[in-house]
Amino acid sequence: MDFRNFTTFQWILAACVAAMVLLVIGVLFLTFRRMYLLKKGKYNQKKAFSILRRYASVRNFKVLQNVTVEINGRSAHIDLMLVGFFGILFFEVEDFEGEYYGNLKDETWAYVSKDLRKTRIPNAVVKLERDIDVIRTIFAANDVYKVQMEPMVLLSPFKKRTEIYLSESIPYLRVNELRKHLDKVKYDKDNNVDVPRVVSLIEQYRKN
Repeated sequence: MDFRNFTTFQWILAACVAAMVLLVIGVLFLTFRRMYLLKKGKYNQKKAFSILRRYASVRNFKVLQNVTVEINGRSAHIDLMLVGFFGILFFEVEDFEGEYYGNLKDETWAYVSKDLRKTRIPNAVVKLERDIDVIRTIFAANDVYKVQMEPMVLLSPFKKRTEIYLSESIPYLRVNELRKHLDKVKYDKDNNVDVPRVVSLIEQYRKN
C-alpha cells in the first residue's frame, strides 16, 4: 500500500481507526488489571492509596502504606495511614468481595465469601484501636502528644459483589466514598500536627 497516495480523508479515517484500537486495548487492559487485583485481594488498597496520594500531594500531607511498627514487644500493622495537620487517619482495608456482618464491639465479624464459605474474621475496628494504641505509645515515648487519631474501615466499592451488614456505629466506607469523605471540614483543620516529625517517628519504629 502506497501511503503517499492517501487522501486527507483516508488519513483522518486511519487515525480514527488507530485511536479506536488503542482505546479498546486500554479498556481491556484496565478491565483485566482490575479483575486481577480483585482476585488477588489488592484492588481496594491500591485504589484507596491512589485517592489518598492525590489528596495528600496538594496539602503537604503524607500517606504511608503497609506499615508495621514495634515498641516494647508490641507490634501493629496498618494498611494505610493519612498523616496531616488535622491528625492521623488509619485505614484497615477489607479487600475481598462477599458479605460482612458485625457490630462495633464484637471481637470478630462474620464473612461470607462469593462461594458461600462462612468464616470469622477479626473486627477491623478493634484491630485498628489496638494499632492506634501502639502508635500512641511510640509518640508518648518521644514526647509527642495531642495527635488526633481516627480509625476507618474500607470496603469494596462494588455493591452488587460486596454486601455490608455492619452496624451503623462502625466507621466504614466503600472505597469510592473516600474522596467525598475527605472533603469534611475536620480534615482541613490545623491541629498543629508536625507532619514530618510524626512521619519520622513512625519510620524510626518501622520494621518493614
